[in-house]
Amino acid sequence: MALSEEQLRRIEANRNRALQLRKAKQNSASLPSSSGYTLKNISGEKTSVSVAKSSTLAAKPKNPPLGGLGSKISNNLSVQSGKGRSNNREITAKCVLISGGRFEIHASYHPGMVELFRSLSKEKVFYNAVQRSWAFHVDMYPVVAEGISKCKPPVKFDGLPLIVQNVLKEKKHYYCTGIEREICRIDSEIKNQLFPFQLEAVKFAISRKGRLLIADEMGLGKTVEALAVASYYRNEWPLLVVCPSSMKYTWVEEIENRLSFVKSNQIVVLNTGRDSLPNPSDCSVLIISYDFMVNQSEALIGRKFSVVILVCLISCIGQ
Repeated sequence: MALSEEQLRRIEANRNRALQLRKAKQNSASLPSSSGYTLKNISGEKTSVSVAKSSTLAAKPKNPPLGGLGSKISNNLSVQSGKGRSNNREITAKCVLISGGRFEIHASYHPGMVELFRSLSKEKVFYNAVQRSWAFHVDMYPVVAEGISKCKPPVKFDGLPLIVQNVLKEKKHYYCTGIEREICRIDSEIKNQLFPFQLEAVKFAISRKGRLLIADEMGLGKTVEALAVASYYRNEWPLLVVCPSSMKYTWVEEIENRLSFVKSNQIVVLNTGRDSLPNPSDCSVLIISYDFMVNQSEALIGRKFSVVILVCLISCIGQ
């Protein structure tokens, strides 16, 4: 099929346009990327200086003289790539408690901190070569904190919260002296119900001032252990028990059966969010659900309960 005259004209026009574009690209590629200038220095020697297209950078002249105009121009045209940027980046040393007896320092490399850590007692400083991390005995916290604050260049120290520091100061790694004498404060009826391993757990709890998580397997008597510890602190009652809704009256029975000094009319159970909190003088034990605790958190905080048992806490986390 023959092409029309209009189609032939379009083909010819497109061909000419393509040829012009190709020629323009060839001409632009053949242009020199730099222009040469010849300068004459004071001594009369000629020096070639290459000036790039960009006005910010210049190439170093070939065989520059030891002095004179050529060397001065070369120095003035050169621009350092890092000019105007600060290389001093603030380093933060974060303190992390990894166990009851140790803490770690997480930070970027800092020669001053490394020197500080190496100067400390080797018995209480632990270096992990695989993870390249430094760990310390909790007794070393004040020394480490003070040493980091004096490092040069300065280091920002992100230390442990004050409440954690206070707990560490009071912490005792061994039973306090006279613990056998102290357990006589436990209600005698519940004390006689304890197995030897449960009595050891109660002693441990007392040595930790009642702050602990009882994580025994099911059926080993976590309830009786918790009530025995609570009875030791009965002078600080009322006792607050927080548990799943289905277990509230189970705890009523446990308290009535195991703590002889608690009367039935002294145990208060709150079933709905509409129930109001009783006055501390009106009850010895208050039992609530976790839902109630969430909804009435401000009111509970205002009562400042000193003795609290959280039942099945692990299963409730995240819900």
